[in-house]
Amino acid sequence: MQRVFCTLRYSLWRILPIYFISIGFSFAQSITMYAEHFPPYAIDANIIPTQDVILFNDKAYGIDIEIVRAAYKSMGIDVRFEFRPWKRIMRDVKNGSALAALSCRSNQQRAEFARFSNTTSQSKLAFVTRKDEPSNNNVAHLEDLKGTRTVIVSGYSQQAILDSMNIEYNVVSSVVQGLNVVAHRNQDVFFISWEGAAFEAETLGMREQLLFTQVDDTVSNDYHVCFSKLYPNSKHLLNVLNQGLLNLEQNNSIEAIRLKYGVTY
Repeated sequence: MQRVFCTLRYSLWRILPIYFISIGFSFAQSITMYAEHFPPYAIDANIIPTQDVILFNDKAYGIDIEIVRAAYKSMGIDVRFEFRPWKRIMRDVKNGSALAALSCRSNQQRAEFARFSNTTSQSKLAFVTRKDEPSNNNVAHLEDLKGTRTVIVSGYSQQAILDSMNIEYNVVSSVVQGLNVVAHRNQDVFFISWEGAAFEAETLGMREQLLFTQVDDTVSNDYHVCFSKLYPNSKHLLNVLNQGLLNLEQNNSIEAIRLKYGVTY
């Protein structure tokens, strides 16, 4: 009996260190994901420095960066982000040399080589007006723009939309210029993508002066994390992310992250 007990104790001393080491590795698991510099969803602090966000060593921040980082953290996984050109990222996800890409729209072509997470963020169109001009704050449909002094960024998709409806507009060269002419000059409505304009308004310190109204008769686009079908263990890591996103939704963390970037929907 004593010999059996000693043998068992010896076996446990050999097994337990391996067990605890494996536990330690699981808690310290780290993965790398890729993104293109795409404000406000994925931002390279080397391009747009910030003092408003606590930066990690990868110098990455943004709506999708923070949401994905927090979702994985809730599941015990650390994420490092690297910035690359989008075409290179898609090539690497397709051939299995990259795990996943952020701020990725689902389509049939990508579905051949990638699986898509639950939605991380969206892109919506908005009417931006001054809060202190109630007469301009009644726009919710594209038809409501008729008779207003509307401004758009030249060459953006909003231009084609208004052209197709014969709605008159003025053009500016940038989002920042569009925000300024509505906030400080005689333009009534800035028709633009909500998220990008909200981020710029927050950066300029004028977000509280402006009202953002979702355009009712346009569709929004969803962004996901797209995982390579060929990368080892990618399906499991996709499921872990989805569970982490659910955790964030349940404690309203996603809403808090969006709010930091001026997004209030």
